[in-house]
Amino acid sequence: MSLLNLIGSLLIIGGIALVIAKKKDQNLIDKKISLVDLGPALLASLGQAGGVILSKLGMVSLDPLSATQIRLIGGLVGMVLLISFLRNWKELIIPNTNKDSYIAIGYVSIVGTFIAVFLSMIAIKNAPAAVASVLMSTQPVLILPISWLLTKQKVQLVEVIGACMTLLGVSLLI
Repeated sequence: MSLLNLIGSLLIIGGIALVIAKKKDQNLIDKKISLVDLGPALLASLGQAGGVILSKLGMVSLDPLSATQIRLIGGLVGMVLLISFLRNWKELIIPNTNKDSYIAIGYVSIVGTFIAVFLSMIAIKNAPAAVASVLMSTQPVLILPISWLLTKQKVQLVEVIGACMTLLGVSLLI
């Protein structure tokens, strides 16, 4: 990564941190964070980084659509194995209360997941892995205007500052 990419990445990470760390009733500076708190987050970060690198390596001879199919099938197999190992199949059974809700959730899950993974595969194939990974982590900022428009959720000044920092960082990466 170039120096400009590094500065942009730091601005993005800082902006995201401002957006997600804002809590009304909690002083995050005084909160003690233990390894038990950080362990799952660190594992998830390592898994995401590994996924980006493996996807980049795997797409040397594949197009993003094929990589998307492989990644989604692999994820489905992984979920089935994990749920089977944990014996949590009963947890997935939900009483049938509203058929339209199930159709909407299924549609959004399948189409939304496919589109998100496909677009991320395009980014991974065409950009440096670190840049693509940083750009894919901007969801907490991108959801702010959608949340404001659809749910009328108030956006705090610190969130707007974080969003502006993130956008500035993105502009330095492009």
